[in-house]
Amino acid sequence: MSVPANLPPPPRHVVHRKWGALIVRDDTGGPEFVYHSGRRWPASYTARNEFSGKVGPRTWEEVALGIGLPIASLVLVNTLLLPFWLIVPIVVATTLGVLGMRALARGATTARRLDRGKAIRQLVLTGNDDLIEAAIDVVMAMDSDPRDATRLVAELDDAWRAAERSSATGKAGIIAALRQTASDFPTTDEGVDQVRKELAGLRRSLAALDRAQQALDATTSTADMVDPPQPPASLGLLRAASQGITEDAQVVLEVAEEQSALKRGGSH
Repeated sequence: MSVPANLPPPPRHVVHRKWGALIVRDDTGGPEFVYHSGRRWPASYTARNEFSGKVGPRTWEEVALGIGLPIASLVLVNTLLLPFWLIVPIVVATTLGVLGMRALARGATTARRLDRGKAIRQLVLTGNDDLIEAAIDVVMAMDSDPRDATRLVAELDDAWRAAERSSATGKAGIIAALRQTASDFPTTDEGVDQVRKELAGLRRSLAALDRAQQALDATTSTADMVDPPQPPASLGLLRAASQGITEDAQVVLEVAEEQSALKRGGSH
């Protein structure tokens, strides 16, 4: 069945995040566009402005400036018995102010369509605001995705969530290494492959620690509480896993620092 070409676009709404804003379809709930800027307000304002569907003032900021200020000026003119023509330059100034505000906010904001198969779409769909905030600048700036970039985004998210759930003593350091890796997201095929290999080792170590912790929990829960408690054999596994995770985290951090140094060297 063919779809008529003159159908109106589906209704959308703006979803605000600490790192920017999303345009989400009302019918499917799927995000279609992402807006990001150095500060939250330009991205939010630009997204609301471009998808408002209104002809006149499109946001509350524009209503306050374009309508509220002239009305307040009219009241002031009547109260002070000033010449009525003073309203004209005020209306002109507020109109120019609205147009200027739109231009400045749009210039400070980067917008991308969330096409399927793109790393930026995969990043947004993780819902991991900390990961998104760390990686979004680099991912949005890429002209084209390197090979397996979407897989790397998913694996970063998996490792991040596994680290947050983990009982590893070096948990904070692991997450810091992952954040640095995300902020230095590789832009080449070779870089993606290298980081994926390091992440695979980290994820295996985290999984080993989870299994060891489960074994420890099972041992302590079924132990005979009458006898003096004996150190379970799995403690050695726990120590080995924790040491391996710390080493892997250091490797990932070193890779992230190398990538950052290469990036800085290439920009000179």
